[in-house]
Amino acid sequence: SLRPQPLMLPLRWSAFFVMVNVSMAAMLFLDRMPPTLTEEEKEMHIVYFAPLTHKQFKALIDLGERITYPNGTFLTRADEPCRKLYFILSGKADMTNSNGRHTSKLQKGNFPNCMSFQRIGWESSKR
Repeated sequence: SLRPQPLMLPLRWSAFFVMVNVSMAAMLFLDRMPPTLTEEEKEMHIVYFAPLTHKQFKALIDLGERITYPNGTFLTRADEPCRKLYFILSGKADMTNSNGRHTSKLQKGNFPNCMSFQRIGWESSKR
């Protein structure tokens, strides 16, 4: 026979667990949806960042900012750590050593300071 008065506490807990499971299912669904990329970002992903998933690439793009530098701007100096990682979207960058001698010219799709960026936090005694 049925209870004349339903047990409200178990009913509330059941409703709570249903809400938690529905919200988790929605989060999983949204997590599996591919991110929206512009045409330029799609091309950049295919050409330069193909090993990354679309989601990883979108997270990387969202962390960065686009800046246009005037000619002659120093992005980093030789043998000095750099707190920013630069990626050339257009234009060129001249690389010089600590003596100022030209070593290479980088173009679209290159990181002009990847080694300086990797050295953040290194102490000279640990090299």
